[in-house]
Amino acid sequence: MFEPFARLGGKAQYPVNVSAQPRLSTEAPAGRQGSLELALLGPLEARRAGEPLELGGARPRALLALLALQRGTVVSSDRIVEDLWGDASPATARHMVAVYVSRLRKTLGDDIVLTRRPGYLLQVGPEQVDATRFERLLAEGREALATGDPGSAAARIGEALALWRGPALAGCVASPDMYGTWTRQGELNGGGDRDRSPSATTAT
Repeated sequence: MFEPFARLGGKAQYPVNVSAQPRLSTEAPAGRQGSLELALLGPLEARRAGEPLELGGARPRALLALLALQRGTVVSSDRIVEDLWGDASPATARHMVAVYVSRLRKTLGDDIVLTRRPGYLLQVGPEQVDATRFERLLAEGREALATGDPGSAAARIGEALALWRGPALAGCVASPDMYGTWTRQGELNGGGDRDRSPSATTAT
């Protein structure tokens, strides 16, 4: 799973340890849930049946991105406040998070954005998030390359790289204090480029 956020200035590094957090099923939900797609590899977008959904301003969008990256795992209210405001969180921060969650529920559905102590979680399947599909396709491409199938490797890695539409999570950042760089994702994208290079895909 992607856990890429790092606060600027070195004060707090993420991910926190989420291994002990409750995690729901990773199976893709059916029906209305299953038609939802979340695109993080570029400007943040949510689509239902291919149609874009209105997500609001920078902080509600950043909240959705954080929940999507931790899909099926509870993200604490404390972490959300820290990520969205850093050291400058207002006294009303928790209330504002609740307002953002309410708005996201109206857009995405009550069965997708859930309240679970001590915070919230996003219940979507792995294939509904482009970043998760990217990781899967890249891993499949590398496996094909390792087993001597450069044609399949190039196809899988090319499919993975095609998911990128620009800088990851564009449109989420309201200020430099809110999110740091998405370092791990950038490294994976660069790795995909290397794996797709002629020298890599023709190796035996």
